Amino acid sequence: MLNRAIKVLVIEDDANYFIFLSEMLAYYRSPSFEVSRARMLQSGLDRLRTGDVELVLLDLTLPDSSGLNTLITVRKSSSLVPVVILTGVDDPALSAQAIGLGAQDYIVKGSFDREQLRSRMLNAIDVFYEMRGADEE
Repeated sequence: MLNRAIKVLVIEDDANYFIFLSEMLAYYRSPSFEVSRARMLQSGLDRLRTGDVELVLLDLTLPDSSGLNTLITVRKSSSLVPVVILTGVDDPALSAQAIGLGAQDYIVKGSFDREQLRSRMLNAIDVFYEMRGADEE
């Protein structure tokens, strides 16, 4: 396991939901999570450009973007960071499309507990870097 914090960017307009996620993730120490928030897609893209993000939790409904265009924009801006969709939309077809467009996972808000969220985040990171390694061979 990592001995340092994993830097997670949550692109989410709902401040209360961000606090909820932050509190869930604050429980963990190995690895721990350093969680930051962007309320709008554009500010999230600006943060991604700093290169200081290791995982994105992305809501698909933001004040300045909605739907799969949100994911497409993030992927165009940064293909070097794993993205997990975290949305209130429980739609298997949308989930499949999001995975096809480069998301590592699609999680429906309210459908997970703390351990499931952690596990899926770590799995998304592992799968992303395994796929990148295979592409480079």
